[in-house]
Amino acid sequence: MNKTLKHLLLPGVLSFGLAVGSMHSVVAEDISTFLKPGHPDVYTVVRGDTLWDISGKFLSRPWLWPEIWQINPQIENPHLIYPEDQIALIYVDGQPRLQLRRGNAGRTFKVSPNDTVSLKPEIRAIPLESAIPAISMDAIQGFLVQNRLVAPAVLDAAPYVVDGAGERLVLGAGDRVYVRGMLADSQTYSIVRKGPLYVDPHTDEVLGREATYIGMGDATAQTGDVATMDIESTREEV
Repeated sequence: MNKTLKHLLLPGVLSFGLAVGSMHSVVAEDISTFLKPGHPDVYTVVRGDTLWDISGKFLSRPWLWPEIWQINPQIENPHLIYPEDQIALIYVDGQPRLQLRRGNAGRTFKVSPNDTVSLKPEIRAIPLESAIPAISMDAIQGFLVQNRLVAPAVLDAAPYVVDGAGERLVLGAGDRVYVRGMLADSQTYSIVRKGPLYVDPHTDEVLGREATYIGMGDATAQTGDVATMDIESTREEV
């Protein structure tokens, strides 16, 4: 089989996350040292803002946003921020806090003819604007795919698809494939293709090879060095 056409398997699924505050825990006494010089006292949210953008206007370390966030009990969900809302810098017990003042775009109202609960039509109001995102999609789009960067030797040694049930050459979700290599029974694996090789342009050091995500499959049986896998989902043909 042409080695460049192999569909390789890697265990598990790659996931990205942001552990806010877990790696950069800061005691309250230190927070004031991260306030930006010239920060606003009140900032009005505009369309296109993100939580990251807003926190960056007040803090030199935007990820410390939760450390100075002041919950407003009169607001149903203070973590949903809308255009026209105001973010105010206040001090509580001498420590800086960011407080939300809800604007018209984020207000919700429930209007009914009276307070009696009855099965009849009533008006439900929803915010005029959508809540702003935590981080812009453009900034995180590259992390929303399941491609990986791995050492070339990892792909060279990975199990690979050799055939499909019924000797079919193109397979997808719901099909069964046979894999050369050892797979743990009942485990889920990523199906990938060899992608481009990344090399440092200055030192010519090989940084890794991209494992382009194709789909997911579940190992169901192992006979000798050939495993059986059922494809659960695909982004491209296997």
